[in-house]
Amino acid sequence: MKKLSFVLLFSLITFFGFSQEFYGVEIGGTRQQLVSKYVAKGFVIDGNPTDIGTFLKGMVNGRKLELVVINTPISKLVWKVTVYFPEENRWYSLKDSYLNCLDVLKEKYGKPNVSYSSFYSPYYEGDGYEMSAVSLDKSNFCAFWGNMSVQISKFKQVAVIYQNNENADIFELENKKINSQIY
Repeated sequence: MKKLSFVLLFSLITFFGFSQEFYGVEIGGTRQQLVSKYVAKGFVIDGNPTDIGTFLKGMVNGRKLELVVINTPISKLVWKVTVYFPEENRWYSLKDSYLNCLDVLKEKYGKPNVSYSSFYSPYYEGDGYEMSAVSLDKSNFCAFWGNMSVQISKFKQVAVIYQNNENADIFELENKKINSQIY
């Protein structure tokens, strides 16, 4: 079973190509443009888009994925896309999914620039409360390669995050502009 999971993760990662591109679609442009491209590839919009993003669901290589397209608040340019793998209910299944994904990324991109694998006090691995720690955002399992990262999210899912650095800078500028008008 673990070998099958690894093969699925490897094929997903190989298929997606970890750069500023996910599933053959470059991360950037307007939210409307990017969402349309994913819909054309079979994803469906899940709920109503918000001011900051759009949620999509889809199947890739027989695996359900959730996709969050996050945009800048004013110009609606896409600066980040997060891919969520299926939710896990057991710690060791979640950790195995994370480690398998991490191994594939290491093989493809080398050692991450930064990597963490720990829990915040009072939690620790082996205490039986690992999933509680994950849900409470008291775990720190993540690795970073430039504009891409993989992590265990508080939603009990492995998340792969792609960022368009130019649009991330625009996001920061637009947030500063909005915040200066509020105060």
